[in-house]
Amino acid sequence: MSPSRILLSVAAFALPMAAAAQEAAPESDFATDLRVTITGTVSSFDWTDPHCQLMLKVPLPDGGEISWNLELAPPAELKARGWKPSSLKPGNRVELEINPSLDGTTSGYVLAARKEGKPIGKTVEG
Repeated sequence: MSPSRILLSVAAFALPMAAAAQEAAPESDFATDLRVTITGTVSSFDWTDPHCQLMLKVPLPDGGEISWNLELAPPAELKARGWKPSSLKPGNRVELEINPSLDGTTSGYVLAARKEGKPIGKTVEG
């Protein structure tokens, strides 16, 4: 195989991988220099690629509530940190440490989770 054909083969493989890595980087959408703690009740937890998703109902001081749409690591990474698809279920009350979204919406990236006062898996160092 000629050197130019080898280079083309490597580029054809590497470019999509680089794009996928960029897609998975929480730094692009979230304030990684800011850590916020929120507490609420799980509405849903989706164990799916490319990122797990968590919907959380957070109570407001006036008695209402607001929904947060939260992103977590991909399933393989969460599994390596001790999570399971059954780690969170609707109705669970949790405390989360997150990087909030840069756009000010009620969304963020989950760094650490506690349920019933106990950590779920290992913390993301952010």
